[in-house]
Amino acid sequence: MAFLEDSLPCLLLRNNSNLKKLFNIREGWQRTDDTLPPRVLTETLPTGIVQGSGLTQADLDLMIQGYYAARGWTAEGRIPEQKLRELKLLEIMASS
Repeated sequence: MAFLEDSLPCLLLRNNSNLKKLFNIREGWQRTDDTLPPRVLTETLPTGIVQGSGLTQADLDLMIQGYYAARGWTAEGRIPEQKLRELKLLEIMASS
């Protein structure tokens, strides 16, 4: 399925996520900003087959690290220069 990963929609989506991340970094984003409201991390589900289950900060951190890895970002959520070069975003940054 490599052809799907190189399709125009996939390339646009990949660049869109990275462009949004670059914007947020420029505006002062920090790793601690990638989180959920406290309520999500403190309350458990009240009903259903998973009643009493909840999401811990450790669970969330693990999910965030997986997301960063899938995007090719660093553990701190930054976009490595090599990734910017690969997506041809380094030139865009230099021209702005």
